[in-house]
Amino acid sequence: MTPSLTDQAIRFLVERGFPMIPSRGDNKSPCVAWKVFQTKLPTVEQLREWEKKFRPARWGLVTGRLS
Repeated sequence: MTPSLTDQAIRFLVERGFPMIPSRGDNKSPCVAWKVFQTKLPTVEQLREWEKKFRPARWGLVTGRLS
């Protein structure tokens, strides 16, 4: 079975160390508190949980030390 586009994106970004968070609407507001992800990566499990919970319109990359 071929992984979904979301699963492929999650794997790509996590493997490369990009801290991504779910975002909603045209104003790009985050669905979760984002500051903590300036210094730590979300886990694959968190990303998948957020995908199910929020069905985000887009994913954002948190800038900071990690990115």
